Amino acid sequence: MEIKNDTVKYYLSHPELEQQIWDATISLKNKILDIEEKDESLREDLYSSFQMKSPLASTDKISSSGMKSDLFDIIDKTNKFLEDSKNQYLKMYENYLDKLEEIKRVDICFSCLDLQTQDVLNKKYRLKYSWYELEHDENKLSHRQVMNILNKGIEDIVKLFNSSYNNLHLARNKDKKIIFNEEENTQQTIFDIEKENFYD
Repeated sequence: MEIKNDTVKYYLSHPELEQQIWDATISLKNKILDIEEKDESLREDLYSSFQMKSPLASTDKISSSGMKSDLFDIIDKTNKFLEDSKNQYLKMYENYLDKLEEIKRVDICFSCLDLQTQDVLNKKYRLKYSWYELEHDENKLSHRQVMNILNKGIEDIVKLFNSSYNNLHLARNKDKKIIFNEEENTQQTIFDIEKENFYD
């Protein structure tokens, strides 16, 4: 699972998205459970109709095979419809879970950036600060400085997201600046470097 710059920007710009997807996921789960309950209830109703010789068990209708339809035709068709609906909901459910996992990992990666970068990204994407506000807040950054922080911050989130670090490792390094060594293609925290220097 990899991510691109534009996706990170979108997630940062829509902090409400996680709750919306979570609500939709719960709704889908309830629909799946509802289908399973209806499937069982319908089976019971059909068997009951058959035993009571109600119109539901009539053999007057012609099935797709050219034979007269019976209870089992009805059950098969109904089961297929319910199963198709359930499978469709299950695919959507899995997609929502994947999105939630992406959003959570982006959030963890965001927390690994230095505090100034977090602050600038938060103001730009989540709080919707204008360029004027970004350049005239308490940080007193120039336009170029703001641009550099924003671009590098997004790139660092993408690198962390696509790295071999698992979420637990990233979470343990929360609020610790990540150091990238482009030549060696490695990522280290300041804590890692301090340990190396200590043992050297």
